[in-house]
Amino acid sequence: MRITFVVPFLWFTGGLRVVFEYSRQLAKQGHSVTIAYPLVPYRFGRSLPGYLAHIVEAIGWNVKYRNRPKWTDSEIHPTLVLPIKQGWESCLPDGDVVLATAWPTAHTVSGLSGQKGKKAYFIQDYEVWGDAPADRVDRTFSLPLKPIVISSWLQGVIHQVSGRPMDEIALVSNGIDLQQFHNPSKVFHQPRRILMVYREARRKGIADGIRAFELAREQHPDIQLVMMGLKQGSDVPQHAEFHENPAQDELRQIYSSCDILVFSSWQEGCGLPPMEAMACQCAVVATNVGSIPDYALAGRTALISEPRDPEALAQNIVRLLDDEAELRRISQAGYEHIRQFTWERATDKLEQVLASLLESQDWNRCC
Repeated sequence: MRITFVVPFLWFTGGLRVVFEYSRQLAKQGHSVTIAYPLVPYRFGRSLPGYLAHIVEAIGWNVKYRNRPKWTDSEIHPTLVLPIKQGWESCLPDGDVVLATAWPTAHTVSGLSGQKGKKAYFIQDYEVWGDAPADRVDRTFSLPLKPIVISSWLQGVIHQVSGRPMDEIALVSNGIDLQQFHNPSKVFHQPRRILMVYREARRKGIADGIRAFELAREQHPDIQLVMMGLKQGSDVPQHAEFHENPAQDELRQIYSSCDILVFSSWQEGCGLPPMEAMACQCAVVATNVGSIPDYALAGRTALISEPRDPEALAQNIVRLLDDEAELRRISQAGYEHIRQFTWERATDKLEQVLASLLESQDWNRCC
């Protein structure tokens, strides 16, 4: 197949990492894959001053990294990354399938001719945060695009918002790179090391995670807080060990150096850090959001609580701190369970969905 992903920008996000991983895996299976992005980024509902700053940031990033994400490896050939300098219709290659990957790109893909391929919408979150106009986001779910989601939660959201039948919304769970994330010689540390992935967005629930850590520290004063993120924010506790913008090959060492990952998000399409932590035998304490129920078994492979409840998060942290046998059990069970979620398995499922789309007569008339 000739497959095109239309992405909104090139800088580092978990969602873009997922797109590039799928493109790499599909290319390995013999498909021709293009990733296209606009040199002038989408507005995403931003105010004019915010949008102008966004344009400057995007252009600076593209110049600095020569129109390629800095984390991609040599297995993705540079010609697969296509900057759109003029119109989408004239610049995109003809193909078999073209996929939108964020709500503004859904409007773009919907307007393309059939020569660019059957149209799909790879949905990784319900993007109604910040300045995003919720009505425009919701309308994308009713566009004539085949919806493909990464979590059963998103499947339910799109069904509720658009009225589309559940069986029309394809579910393809993300995978984990077990060659990158592994820890064959697990060591449990004393004092215990508690890891959090730092993001500034309020919906990530970082304040809840920090609060939960402080509550747990009241009972276990010697525990250590480890954090990593693109940039250290002012709300990061001074006592935290912070890893700023770690390279991809450093992530495994960070996960492996910790005993418990605390994932406190309020909303998440698919949280990659818990999957990566489980692969490194780091026990997971998480909120019940996004794809967490799809790959974590509550009480068996991770300890789960509802979002916006730091007290419940703290109770689960303390449960593992109080009981070393329980900590070891969750760590081992999480590791064994997550190993079935490989990128090869996920790519096979995505490939099946795209092949079915090509064969479908129902989608010929609208896509």
